[in-house]
Amino acid sequence: EPARRAIAAHFGLDPSQVLVGNGGDELIELCFRAFAGPGDEVAFPTPTYPLFEPLCRIHGAVASTHPTELPWDLPPSLGADPARLKFIVNPNSPTGALFDQPAMEAAVVASSGVVVIDEAYVDFAPSSCLALLERHRSVLLLRTFSKSYSLAGMRIGFALGPSDLIEALTAVKD
Repeated sequence: EPARRAIAAHFGLDPSQVLVGNGGDELIELCFRAFAGPGDEVAFPTPTYPLFEPLCRIHGAVASTHPTELPWDLPPSLGADPARLKFIVNPNSPTGALFDQPAMEAAVVASSGVVVIDEAYVDFAPSSCLALLERHRSVLLLRTFSKSYSLAGMRIGFALGPSDLIEALTAVKD
């Protein structure tokens, strides 16, 4: 609880908008548990963080991939994809691409489900999608202390988002 309060204060959020997890990978897995069931599509651009496809298989979800045609552009097809759950890693791993804010917001606006933006490397980028939390009730941001804070061995990740989405993640957390 103290970590949750401190993170919330740092980002100007209420503690109900923060969930602390066992690294970013646990938070990604919680998103599958909370927002995608067997047979549901989970959408994400490729290439990207390699955990999404194995988690689709583990949870019986269907990977709906959207190849990145230009290295720095978010695939326009991603937003219109009807998947209930979408992941965007921004800056993207492994390419390092930073998708611009208008493209990110357009993808969120066009989406009908939850859009999870993994910002594990955001501290090395010139911008964040934090402002999207103020405008959209379907966005979750994932962050970690593993990268820029050099705490990889401690496995501390956190999710930021609307209280109802955080509650959904909390409900499926071991």
